[in-house]
Amino acid sequence: MRLLVKQAAAQIMTNTRQDGQWMVQFGMHAAADAINTDMLTSNEVQVLAARFNDQTQICSLSSFNMYWILQALGRLNETSKAEEAIRLCWGGQVR
Repeated sequence: MRLLVKQAAAQIMTNTRQDGQWMVQFGMHAAADAINTDMLTSNEVQVLAARFNDQTQICSLSSFNMYWILQALGRLNETSKAEEAIRLCWGGQVR
């Protein structure tokens, strides 16, 4: 079963990549989800990583969705950005 899922995901990515600009329209949440798949090329990761540069957009409305953003920042080795996002989004709660 797991092999079938991986094959299906690989086929979906092949189909998606036929549009060379597929990731340009992604916002921060979609970019985080794509990065977390671990199926992207280094160029695709670079394009999507730029979505995390805007601190006015980094906080998600839910802790659940923020988890995936932090996960993506971790995959990008952007721990300082992740820590900054935690302070920005939950600083008051932490204090």
